[in-house]
Amino acid sequence: MKRWTTIRFGLSTAALALLSAGCGSMNSAMTMTGLQARAQTMANGMEMQLTGQFQTAPQGMSLTGELDNPTLTAGTPVSFCLVRMSGTMALAAPPAMDESGQVVAQFVMNSQNGQGVPSVSAGDRLEARQGATSAGSADCMAPLLLSATFQADMSPVGMSQAK
Repeated sequence: MKRWTTIRFGLSTAALALLSAGCGSMNSAMTMTGLQARAQTMANGMEMQLTGQFQTAPQGMSLTGELDNPTLTAGTPVSFCLVRMSGTMALAAPPAMDESGQVVAQFVMNSQNGQGVPSVSAGDRLEARQGATSAGSADCMAPLLLSATFQADMSPVGMSQAK
């Protein structure tokens, strides 16, 4: 009888350890969430692409956006805007840069750098618009270049996206 109690106690302890380890790994996987937005279209016979990524983790949040648009002239400001059910938020208005023959405008917002990062939900849209206000901030009424809807990020954690 004593042997059966010892075996049962040993199995219970092992099961509890496995359960705790499993819950711990599930918990850490659930603490990092991400949304991704991607759209592309043809403009003047050339492909234009808009990508956005929102990440939230225990360390903080980040929001990035990039517009690859070969029809823009380097130096042209591009306004990035976040469209939510509650309204539109101006994010950034970086100038388009020529990167090895590819004209790209991009922004990065990261709470670890002390920047305020808006919360993004699935269904929210990232818009890229041509131009900025006279003060150089994002103009969410400027002509729309491209819009992409945020969806659950299905890429494995730790894998970078190929462009």
